[in-house]
Amino acid sequence: SKSEFQKTSVKGKLLNEFEYYMPALSKKGNNGFHILVPFQTVENKFIIFNTGWVPLLKKDRDKRINNIDNEEKEFIAVIRSPGRKGYFQPDNDIEANTWFFVEPELMSEYLKMNFENQYYLEKY
Repeated sequence: SKSEFQKTSVKGKLLNEFEYYMPALSKKGNNGFHILVPFQTVENKFIIFNTGWVPLLKKDRDKRINNIDNEEKEFIAVIRSPGRKGYFQPDNDIEANTWFFVEPELMSEYLKMNFENQYYLEKY
């Protein structure tokens, strides 16, 4: 099985027109979001991909258009396990597209895409 925090290489493309927002503080304590998008592999599998953290002001996709990668290529990523982490975390809010932890089943429902459920990927 794929083990958490293992580095892997995946070939495919990020479907950047679909974004999930996961509120998170930066290491310096600033508010922002992890931007998660579906990754479509060359074998046509869908995996949730955490493209990284952005400050609040960059939540709007137009403000980070230069950093968005749309081409099909090889990505290096870290394998992560989905699921609830903190006891005090709120539930994911599918209506507001605000996610406090990665929950592939609900994320699949939100986009009507069939995501890999056992793991997700994080940009290396």
